[in-house]
Amino acid sequence: MSSIMNLSVRSFIQEASSRTPTPGGGSVAALVAALGASMASMVAHFSQGPKYASIQEEMDGIVTRMKADMDQFEALLEEDIRSFETYMAASRMPAQTEELKQAKDIALASASVLATEVPVRLLRRCLASLETIEDISARVNRNVLSDLGIAVHLLEAAARSAMITVTINLSGLKDDSLRDKYERECERAIIRIEAIRAQMLAVIDSRINELE
Repeated sequence: MSSIMNLSVRSFIQEASSRTPTPGGGSVAALVAALGASMASMVAHFSQGPKYASIQEEMDGIVTRMKADMDQFEALLEEDIRSFETYMAASRMPAQTEELKQAKDIALASASVLATEVPVRLLRRCLASLETIEDISARVNRNVLSDLGIAVHLLEAAARSAMITVTINLSGLKDDSLRDKYERECERAIIRIEAIRAQMLAVIDSRINELE
């Protein structure tokens, strides 16, 4: 099966805007996260060379990490589509007898866990990406400060989008302890992301203002 990531940007946008359930919000959030990581990687690439010798190793590490994160975001995009298809398949299962109904309920419960787990993992990865770059604002190439700011905004937007997806899917979870676990984890992650965003943008804005 052809990967949706092989679509052109125009084709992906057209698919997302059409009357089809996939790619939906979860997939779009994963794509936004990948774009955020790509901007962080670009910033690291442009903060290398003799002028930045003191942070060369750190920037090399960020490039490597952002490549891994981009790969993960792409994989989560595909997983979001598969999880939705799994849920829809479960919802279409017959339920004419008690035995069939029980089988359908089990399939729906399993599919609901998967549909919630994928955006939780996306949120985790967005936080991990931001934690990788949270201390670089003061040292990177000034010419790409705006790109770093865009990376921060995109990763936060993707995380918040994932949180919305998690929230709407929590009601489908039968396991109260799992539902509470996901809810608490996501709330803590968003608080941490907000703190990173505020700290990074304060430094970025300060350095940009120095250029005026």
